[in-house]
Amino acid sequence: MPQVARFSLILATFTLLAAFVLPLGGCGGSKKEPPRARTVAPVVRNVPASLRGTIGSEVTINGVQPVVVSGLGLVVGLNGTGGLALDSGVAATMERELGLRGISQGGNTTAGTNVAGMSPRELLADPNTAVVTVYAAIPPGSPKGATFDVYLRALNATSLEGGMLWTTEMRIGDPTVIGGYRTQKLASARGPVFVNPFVDPGSATTGVGQAVGRVLNGGFVDSPLKLELQLDNESGSRARSIVAAINSRFPPGSHGQTARGRSAGSIAISVPPQYAERPVDFLELIAHLPIDQANFDAFAQSYVRVMKNEPAMAEAMMWCLRAIGERSLPFVRELYDEPDIVPRMAALNVGAWLGDPRVVDPLLRLANTGPTAIRIEAIGLLKTVQGGPTLELALRGLLSERDLTVRVAAYETLAARAERVQLARVTERNPSLKVVTEAGTFEPTVTRVLSGTTIQGVERRVIGEKFALDRVRGGDPLVYVTQQRAPRVVVFGDGPVVTEGAFASIWSDRLMLVKDSPASDPRIYYRDYRSTRVVQTSVPTELPELIEFFGRRPSPQDPRPGLDLTYSEIVGALYGLQTAGAINTAFATERDRLMAQLLDANQRALVEERPETASDTTETVFFDAPQTRPVDSAPSGPAPAPRPIPIQTTPARPK
Repeated sequence: MPQVARFSLILATFTLLAAFVLPLGGCGGSKKEPPRARTVAPVVRNVPASLRGTIGSEVTINGVQPVVVSGLGLVVGLNGTGGLALDSGVAATMERELGLRGISQGGNTTAGTNVAGMSPRELLADPNTAVVTVYAAIPPGSPKGATFDVYLRALNATSLEGGMLWTTEMRIGDPTVIGGYRTQKLASARGPVFVNPFVDPGSATTGVGQAVGRVLNGGFVDSPLKLELQLDNESGSRARSIVAAINSRFPPGSHGQTARGRSAGSIAISVPPQYAERPVDFLELIAHLPIDQANFDAFAQSYVRVMKNEPAMAEAMMWCLRAIGERSLPFVRELYDEPDIVPRMAALNVGAWLGDPRVVDPLLRLANTGPTAIRIEAIGLLKTVQGGPTLELALRGLLSERDLTVRVAAYETLAARAERVQLARVTERNPSLKVVTEAGTFEPTVTRVLSGTTIQGVERRVIGEKFALDRVRGGDPLVYVTQQRAPRVVVFGDGPVVTEGAFASIWSDRLMLVKDSPASDPRIYYRDYRSTRVVQTSVPTELPELIEFFGRRPSPQDPRPGLDLTYSEIVGALYGLQTAGAINTAFATERDRLMAQLLDANQRALVEERPETASDTTETVFFDAPQTRPVDSAPSGPAPAPRPIPIQTTPARPK
């Protein structure tokens, strides 16, 4: 470029810059106004004075609502009740999903099974399979590995009895088909299906509710949603104080730091392993934890005073004191014998949660003499408190109670205590299996075996990895079965046996039991509706051994005879034997227990509203378990005659 032209270009550039820059700072030019500070009103929550200074009074916890998840799954192992026509969108979606899993005529994914070599389309049309919608609600904050029940509804089957749910992806919201929006995957589900046990599982005309079922503890969290604390007013120093308070109360562990600051207005939260099965409790502790770590004693003293003077705030104060931890115990103990039952129970709840042995005596007094609801709560609070053999024996005495709810509560507390003792022994011998625990309840599972006879009086056997069979001695014979979470059959009492002269015919004569004379063993006839296999053999007289025979599957390792019944079939068989008078026990389910608690609560409300007078002499009765059936069950044949069992009259709850 010629030098004259280059000089002209430089001059033009300088002139252009001067035209824009000089007026900003030059003489006579207008000056730019500095930015004005924006006034923001701080957010102030309307909370009780006693809760000010807690984390929950200054933050919003995001992710505290249960998350509904669902999916389309496949159930196999049915008795010819599946394989019906499917919606075209559902069929296409399932064919694609099965194909991605390697299901094909030439594949070996299903080698060795009764569906080996089938194409996806053939598998869906097989009468022994069914497509189901799977639903569940994941508790808020559930970490990876947490378990939950899932619910199934058949789309092309009349019954799900005997079925096994293949691993199913669980995503947020309702299930979708090809072309629909795929939401985030949070969990998976699999396991044996539990259906209404009170109908014939092999009947050509299925009973009410057979097309729906559940898989107990069959859901597993794979990718938990994140928990976040969002500060009402952004402040770096306040966020750091909250993080310090949380990590001080819940120190870092295998999960990393419990709280991690992300910004002046956001804090990420991780659920510690000891709260994996009870994340809601952890969130309550976080919300009620004081931020100021230097004044815990003053906070505890204030909370106890509010608990005593304002019973309506007792539950909130209970969580605040739990959140503080053991430093609150010296102040809480003064309420262990408080005349007002509301602050007394709240204080005992705190003490039991924190493992204070001083709660044992007042809780045992309430467990023996309080109103039914208070007795049940007091018994439950004794699950984790150290009390020695005296406490175990006192709880075992409650196993003979006539009240079903009290009796089962005593069993569950004793079982939980036995589990903790044996778990501690196992982890002591195997440090690599160390499980971090904090005061709270354990959810019993069939994998947590109680070996031998325990001081708690609970003996446990695992039957075919299907369910736990618990033996509890003392009191009248009773069979109690669970219908949610971990599957269990509990046999109460001394001498539950097959009765003399027993004859029972169940499921249209497919299962029959006879005991001719006192000297002879009972004999069983059973025809498997799946394989038409017939079993005729003598069986034990003792009920626990008979239940084990029902569930046992003969194998080369254990060639003893057995019927290999499913859990729901065993529940139905026991109910049938009991109603026929073939076993000398009462029968109850978890639903019966809940109904009894509801009945007691309603009666207590009436007593408090209308105190008993001298003219009220009619005794209240509650029909025993054989007369009480789940609302979705429809046992065939006439209902047994009701047998009234008096309920012990208890005083009204103190005001």
